[in-house]
Amino acid sequence: MAYIGNAAPSRFVSNRAASVYSGDGSTVAFTLEQVVTQDEDVLVSVDGVIQEPSVAYAVSSGTTLTFTAAPSSNAGNNIFVYYLASQTGTVGHPSNQALSATNGTFTGAITGGGVLTTGGNIVIPNAGNIGSASDTDAMAISSSGVVTFSQAPVGAGMDLLLDTTISSAVAQFDITSTHINSTHDSYFIYADLLPATDDVFLKTQVFVGGSIQTGDIYGSEAAAKSSSSYFNDNDENHFKMSVNNVGNAAGEGGTWWLNLHNVNKTDKGFCYAGDVHMYATGAQPTAVTIGGALIVANRANVVNGYRLFFSSGNIASGVVRVYGIRT
Repeated sequence: MAYIGNAAPSRFVSNRAASVYSGDGSTVAFTLEQVVTQDEDVLVSVDGVIQEPSVAYAVSSGTTLTFTAAPSSNAGNNIFVYYLASQTGTVGHPSNQALSATNGTFTGAITGGGVLTTGGNIVIPNAGNIGSASDTDAMAISSSGVVTFSQAPVGAGMDLLLDTTISSAVAQFDITSTHINSTHDSYFIYADLLPATDDVFLKTQVFVGGSIQTGDIYGSEAAAKSSSSYFNDNDENHFKMSVNNVGNAAGEGGTWWLNLHNVNKTDKGFCYAGDVHMYATGAQPTAVTIGGALIVANRANVVNGYRLFFSSGNIASGVVRVYGIRT
């Protein structure tokens, strides 16, 4: 039938009626046989005299009865403790039922074997980590919200492998096997370069087995999008990355977007495709589509590096970024 008030406890535990101890004239602390919450929960008698709670004795930690003065050492049991609370109710939540609460505060670990579902936000402390039992710091979130992964995510996408600025002149820029290797078979390269010499074009070559390849194994072509300018060659010692030359004045140079493929394949040769935008002072900028591959005779070459250099002079400055494409 219906009732008013709190739900009844799921089980009851009967307290002990009393505990008996013997004083020795020096001991003041005695261990109770039942947990109590306050001094008034017990009636204490010493040598037949009822003791005043919180004056003659006190209960600490729920189980320790401490007297202000040590009880006498009269023969036999002369200390009687009567437990006044006859029953203690405890509530246990059924394990096969959902728990619903407005708020909850936990001081220890929360362990579960199911799915955590929330209609709001999950907030962790500043500079905290999210991970698994065997990789507790898989994701680190800084106080400013920057997320850092302890290892590269799995699945489609790109991994930034290299992001460098060329601030002083170099004869060439090499992307080594540290970044181009068996980890990925396809790569994306962004290169914004200014030559030190006027009226030059960009060349590229590949590394095989750690050695730069300078033989006539390169085939490349390029076509300007706004004119009939076209270049094609199937027997060169480099890839040619434009149809027109670029200048070295402030604001000139070029920006290249390159997709490299078949880096680790041996049945089809290494190839690339992309675009370049060339800037010229006092002239219309030129957009060019480019592409190329190692000749068929070299299709088994496994590429583990890529060199960028101009046809004459140094690279004066630039930015190079390399991304590995996950599959």
